[in-house]
Amino acid sequence: MKIDAELKGLKLARIATLSFSLVSQLKKQLEDCKNSGLEITLISGTDDGMSIIDDLDIKHKQIFIPRDISLIKDLVALIKLYLCFRHNKFNIVHSTTPKAGLLTAIAAYFARVPVRLHTFTGQAWANLSGWKRSVCILMDKVIILLNSRVYADSNSQVKFLYENKVISSIGDITVLGNGSLAGVDLDIFTNKKDKIREEKRASFNIPDSAFVFIYLGRINLEKGIRELLQAFNEVIRKDPKAVLLLVGPMDIKKPIESMNIIEKISNNENIFRFNYTDEPQEFLFISDILCCPSHREGFGTVIIEAGAMGIPSIGSNVIGLKDSIIHNETGILFEKANSKELGKHMYELMDNSLLRKQLGINARKNAIENYSSTRLSSLILDQYKNLL
Repeated sequence: MKIDAELKGLKLARIATLSFSLVSQLKKQLEDCKNSGLEITLISGTDDGMSIIDDLDIKHKQIFIPRDISLIKDLVALIKLYLCFRHNKFNIVHSTTPKAGLLTAIAAYFARVPVRLHTFTGQAWANLSGWKRSVCILMDKVIILLNSRVYADSNSQVKFLYENKVISSIGDITVLGNGSLAGVDLDIFTNKKDKIREEKRASFNIPDSAFVFIYLGRINLEKGIRELLQAFNEVIRKDPKAVLLLVGPMDIKKPIESMNIIEKISNNENIFRFNYTDEPQEFLFISDILCCPSHREGFGTVIIEAGAMGIPSIGSNVIGLKDSIIHNETGILFEKANSKELGKHMYELMDNSLLRKQLGINARKNAIENYSSTRLSSLILDQYKNLL
């Protein structure tokens, strides 16, 4: 990415609740924005993602933004964001994640930031009901009202917002390219993995003969971890050489439910758990099938990352995932929360190497043709220029 004369010296702030949210999918895009000449400031709380931000050599401003509703903490975060925007005189602020999106929209509007943007990456209220759902929908409407432009990372998400009367027209929200937040870095996620695969499996004490399913993401109930564990138990009853990698932080708020899931994982010698990684490709190198049983999703970038490496996916048929998985072409979609159907498809792909190989070939082709991070970076930089 070369210096762009129209962007050089302009100030951009990218905001999210957690630093991990900024770098887990946006790392390559942030590098491209920096290389284009934009002066970037990242704004978030601090967590595991800070080590990656430090390596990027991009300015970071720590502002704690609570994920749950907390009137006092929310007000403090709002004031800090407002003062930050006024002091730094940003030309563009661009938020992701729900709470950061709401507080950024309000603070940037009153701080008179010229270009205010937000990208929806899924609706936290999709599976809620009652007053909580109503409050969350109102939050999204405020985000849309106060921003200059709003994006979504999948077309099915836009349709969902329209059907739920959050927007009055499909055209109210923009999807860049074919979707996804920032695309996939094809230099990192590659299918040239044979030698690395053998070495990595040895380092994790996983036999080369094992068939490896992988789950990448936060380990919580909405991500479908309970159904995945049930389905995997059925698979190993049929074929004990199956292995499941769980890669991601534990994120179950209720202690009893958390302990129950941890116990099920610990008691299964065919499950290997890793808490956190900033290099998901290292785990994908040793894997055969990606499982994404989420109950809700924005797009499913991990599906495309796996696909770029020739790894097909099994995902629940929900908003976002049905954009990133082409059913029976790049992977398989199953009914949400249906552990029996999930287990059936896991064993089917484990047992059918020809089908698995063809799905992997198609998945890689789809990732290369439609989801290159270079392409997505160019599209977002063009948006910045046009809006300014």
